[in-house]
Amino acid sequence: MYFTYREENRTFQDIGVYRSSGATVTGLAEPDVVPALVVTYGTLQALGVQPKYGRWFSQAGDAPGSPETVILNYGYGQRRFGGEPSVVGRILMID
Repeated sequence: MYFTYREENRTFQDIGVYRSSGATVTGLAEPDVVPALVVTYGTLQALGVQPKYGRWFSQAGDAPGSPETVILNYGYGQRRFGGEPSVVGRILMID
């Protein structure tokens, strides 16, 4: 239904869906269990949320089989990476 609404929508500027989840981040010093949101392209744009570093999710990223993209929230970026913009483009192992 999401893809139908996104493609056939004539009312909203942006549309997206999300669900709460959890994730385990590995490959760093210690595994870290964190809360997460799984969101589609358009969700952050509809909410007016602009990433401080990096980019929004892309429409191509919604396609089945596409590589998954992660946006870190401010608190996690500060705690795990010291707020360094160099984290953009790093590969994180997320279960």
